[in-house]
Amino acid sequence: MERGVSGESQTRELQALRVWYADERAQACVVYGSVEADKGAVIEHFLRETGAPGVQQVMVRVGRVQGAPFEQDVLAAIAAALWPEEAPFMEDLFGLRERLLNHLANRDQENDDAPLLLSLVDLDACLDWPEAARASVVASLGPAVRVVVAITGERDAGEAWSRRLGLGAEDVTLVGVDAETWRAFDLGSLRLVAASLMAWCSVQRETEIVGLLSLVSRALAPLELVDVASVLGRSEAEVRALIEAHRDSLSMLVTWEGEALRAIRFTHEAFCTVWEEARDTIEEAVDPLDAMRDAAAFHHADPFAEAARRFVLSRIARSDEESDGGTYLRRFAGDHWRLSMGQSAEFATPEGLAALSDPRWAWPSTRSDLAARRAELRRARGLIAEPSRFLAPSGGVVAAMVRLVETGIAQGVLGTLHEQWTPGERRPCSEALEGADCALAMALLALAVHAHPHDPGETMKLGSQSAVASSPGGVARPLRHELIAQALALAVRGGAGWQAPQALLLVARAASEVDASEAAEFARRALALVDTRGEALSFSDWLAAVDLVPVAEAEPLVEKTLAELRSRANPGRWLARLGSAEGLSTALASRLFRLAMDLPPASRANALAPLLGRLPAEARERALSVMFEAFFEGEDAGDEGEAGGEGEFDGEGEAGGEEAALEDGGDAGELLDHGACTEALAPFLNLAQVVRLRGEAMGGMGEPLARRFAELGETGDELETIDTLCGGGVDGARALLRAASTPGGRALVSAAQGAVAALTPAWVAASLVRDQAEAALQVLGLDQAVALAERGGDEASLFGRITALVALCRVASEALRPGLATRVVAAYRDDPGSEGLESVMRCAPWMALEDAAWLLSVSLGDAAGAATLVSTLSGWGGVEMLAPVVARLGGDEAVDAVAAAAQRQTECWAEMARVRLEGDGSTPLESRTSAV
Repeated sequence: MERGVSGESQTRELQALRVWYADERAQACVVYGSVEADKGAVIEHFLRETGAPGVQQVMVRVGRVQGAPFEQDVLAAIAAALWPEEAPFMEDLFGLRERLLNHLANRDQENDDAPLLLSLVDLDACLDWPEAARASVVASLGPAVRVVVAITGERDAGEAWSRRLGLGAEDVTLVGVDAETWRAFDLGSLRLVAASLMAWCSVQRETEIVGLLSLVSRALAPLELVDVASVLGRSEAEVRALIEAHRDSLSMLVTWEGEALRAIRFTHEAFCTVWEEARDTIEEAVDPLDAMRDAAAFHHADPFAEAARRFVLSRIARSDEESDGGTYLRRFAGDHWRLSMGQSAEFATPEGLAALSDPRWAWPSTRSDLAARRAELRRARGLIAEPSRFLAPSGGVVAAMVRLVETGIAQGVLGTLHEQWTPGERRPCSEALEGADCALAMALLALAVHAHPHDPGETMKLGSQSAVASSPGGVARPLRHELIAQALALAVRGGAGWQAPQALLLVARAASEVDASEAAEFARRALALVDTRGEALSFSDWLAAVDLVPVAEAEPLVEKTLAELRSRANPGRWLARLGSAEGLSTALASRLFRLAMDLPPASRANALAPLLGRLPAEARERALSVMFEAFFEGEDAGDEGEAGGEGEFDGEGEAGGEEAALEDGGDAGELLDHGACTEALAPFLNLAQVVRLRGEAMGGMGEPLARRFAELGETGDELETIDTLCGGGVDGARALLRAASTPGGRALVSAAQGAVAALTPAWVAASLVRDQAEAALQVLGLDQAVALAERGGDEASLFGRITALVALCRVASEALRPGLATRVVAAYRDDPGSEGLESVMRCAPWMALEDAAWLLSVSLGDAAGAATLVSTLSGWGGVEMLAPVVARLGGDEAVDAVAAAAQRQTECWAEMARVRLEGDGSTPLESRTSAV
C-alpha cells in the first residue's frame, strides 16, 4: 500500500479531485493544507489514476529545493514540457508569459489539441510569483485545459491564491488535505532533530557543519560540491571530508545525489525554516559560544551574498568566460546579490547591481547561459527600476536613470542575441548587433530636442553646468549641439540602419543647427535613396530635404517633381498633398498656384484648396473665384468625400498607400473634392455665397457650411444645414460642436452639448472629443469633456480614453494641463500594454514627477513586446521615445547623463560583440571600475 493511501480521509480527498475532474465545466482546482501535509503526493496519486491515452499531464514542483524558485523557472519548466523540441524556455519572462498565456487560453480539442492537465505543486514557494491576476498565465483557460495548484495554508489561503491566479474563487474547486493521513513529515520531530543537531554542534564546536547547513538553507537550488566549497572558502576535498564524517547526522535533513555528493539540498522546503529556528535558539542563548554565535551570524547575513559579489567582480576583472565556482554561482550570483539588498551597506546597493549589466559579466557563453542572464537582469531590474529611486534628492535621480539605461541596454542586447542565436550554433551570428549606431543616433537626437538650446554664455549665467559641453577644439558649446555632433559622428561612420531616408533626414535637419555642409550631405543621401531605390518620404520630409541642399541642386528636383505630379492621374489631388505639406515656402506656394491655374476646373480647385492661406491677397482672390465656380461646373458633379492625408511620395512616381484613392477619376477626369474644397473656401464666403453652395451641396460639405453660417450669425440656417446635410449621430454632433465654438454660434451650445452626450457607444463621443479637443473644451466645458474622454476605453484597450485625454491636455490652458496629465497617466496605468505610450509622452512637460518616474521605470525596453538593442534605443518604449520624461525628471543634467550612458553602454557591448563573435583576438574591454 502506498504511503498515505488508506482510510476515509484519503477517500474524501481523492474523491473530491475525481468529482472535480468529472465536471468538465470546472477547470481549476486549488489543493491546500498545512506544511506537513503532502499535497504533492495527493496530486501524484490522482494523476496516476486519471492518466489516459491522449491526455497530456504536466507536473511542476516549485521551490528552492526543486531548483525552481522563481516564476521564470516555473514557466520555463511548463514550456519545456509542452514543447520539448522548440526550447521556448529560453525566452525572456515576458515572452514566456505571453506564449503560455496564449497557448493555455486557446487550447481546444476542436482544434485537434490534446487535453492538458497542468499541476503546479507548492506554488506558494515561488519567490516572485506576480500579485496581479492579469500577469497569471492560468488566468484564462481554453476548453482543453485543466489546472491543479497546491499551496500551503488553510482554506482562506486557497481562496486568496485563486484570486491571485485570476481563477476566481467562485469558479474554483477547493480541496483540503489532512496531514494526519497524507503526512510528508512530522514538524515537531523535525524541529527536535534540528535543535539537537545545533546543540551537538554547539558542544562539539562544529561551526563548519553549522555553516554548511546555513548555506544549504539559503540556496536557491541544489548545490554542487564546487559551489559549496567556493562559498565556504574551502577546497572540494575538505567539504567532501566534512560531509562524509557527519553523513549519518546530516542525512536527517540533507539529501544529495549518489556517492559523488552532487546536488546537495534540504529534503523539503520547510526544513530551511526549521534550521533558521534552530539558529535563532543559539542566538538567543544566555551564554552562547562565540564561535556558534559567529556561525549563526554567518547564516543570518546570507553567506552567498559576499561570495556572489566576489564571483561577479572576478569575472569582470578577468574578462573571460571561466572563473572559480560552479554552475550554481553563475546562475544565481546576481539573485543572491539582489536579495541581500539592505543587509550590507558596503555592497548591497543598486549601484552595485549595475555590475550585472557589464558585458564582461552578462555576455553569455551558451544559449542556456543566455536564458539565465536574461532572467537575472529581469529580476534585478525590479529593484533598479523602482520608481522611488527616480525621485531621490539632487543627483540621485540622475544616477538612478543611468543605472536603468545600462540595465535596459544590457537586456536589449541579450534579447538581440536570443533572436540571432540559431539552436545548435556555438554563438550568435557575427552581425547580431548591426543597426545599433543608427538607433543610438536617433536616441541622441531625441534627447537633444529636450536639451535647452542655450549658448554657453547664457548657460553660465543661468548657473547650469550640464547644458554646456566642450567640443574637440576645447570651445564650450550647448549640450544640444554636442549631442547633435555625437549623432553626426555615428551617421558619418555609416553601417547597417542608415539605408532609410527618414533616418538620414532626421540627422540632416539636426545638423542644420551646427553644420550646413553636413546637413546638405545627409539630405542628398536621403533624396538619393528616394530617387534611386524607390524609398518613400512624405511630402513634408521631401520639402525639408530639398530645403537643406543648395538652391542649384534643389531647383531641378522641384521641377522634376512638379512635372511628375502634373502628369499623373488626378493631378490636382497630388498637388494638393504637396501644397498641404509642412514647410511649404511662399515661393513654392506661388509656383503651385501658377501650375494649378493651368489645370481643368476640378483639378484646379483641388490643387488650390490648401494654398488659400499661403497666397498673397491678389492671388488668393483669383483662387477663391475659380474654386467657387468649380462647384457649379456640370462636368465635375460628383462626390469625392474628403481628401486623403499627406501620404508618401517617391521619386519614381509611385504613391505610398493612397494612390488608388487618387485615381478614382479614371477616364472621366478628376472629380472635385467637395469636402476639402468647401473646408478651405468657407471662411472666405459671404452669406449669399454660402446659401448658393448649400443649394449645390454634396457629401462632406455640411460641416464647413454649417460652421460658416454660425460664424455669420445665421444659426437658423446652420441648424437647417446640419439637419439636411449631416443628419444625426456623430456627423451632426461634430457639426454642432464646431459651429457652437464660433463667436456667432453660442446659441447652439446647449444643442451641441446634448448631441455629443447622446452619442453611443461611449468611444464615439470620446473620439469626437479627441478630434475636436479645442471645440470640446470651449463648448462642453472641462468637466463634461473630461467625463466623455474618460469613457473612451473598452474591454480590449484604453487607447481611446488615453488619446482623448492627451488631446484635451494639449489644447487646455497652462493651469489645467498638470491635472489633465495626471489623468492621462492614470488611464495608462490601467492599460500599460496599450499602444497609447507615444501619445502619453506628449504630456510629459506637465506630468507629476511621480508619474514620470513610473512611466520611465515600466517602459524603458519593456513597452516593446520583444526588446532588442535597437528597440531599447530607438523603438517603442526606447530612449528616443522616453526622452521627454527623462527631461521632465532631471532636466539637462539627466539628458546629458542618459545620453552618455546610452553611448558608453552601447559601445561597450558592440566592442564585446566584436571580440566574441568575430574572434579577431583583440584584447577585451578595459575594466570599468565605475560599474561596480
